[in-house]
Amino acid sequence: MLNKIRSLLIVFCLLSLSISGCITSTPEKDSKTVEESASISFKISESALHTPIEIYIDGKHMGSAQEFQTSIARLKVITGTHILELKSNKETIKKEKFFVSKGSNKEFSIEAI
Repeated sequence: MLNKIRSLLIVFCLLSLSISGCITSTPEKDSKTVEESASISFKISESALHTPIEIYIDGKHMGSAQEFQTSIARLKVITGTHILELKSNKETIKKEKFFVSKGSNKEFSIEAI
């Protein structure tokens, strides 16, 4: 009985090692990462830089424009047509329909408010 348990344990260990070897194989060196999403960013004038400006895409609040300045970060969006609305103190300061294709970035300028 003990020999049978030992044999089963050895078989189990060997199977575990062979399966884990398959799972941990490394990817090929020629693999590439392709950016599929689109993005938007904002170029904010000096006079508007310290004014709170909130971003709405298709009616959904996405954060502040200052977070997504062109030189800092980009806001990822789904490829396609969207409506951008910028609000300052709950008042709409800009509303624009735009289109972005995959891998592209659309930059919006925000001038003095």
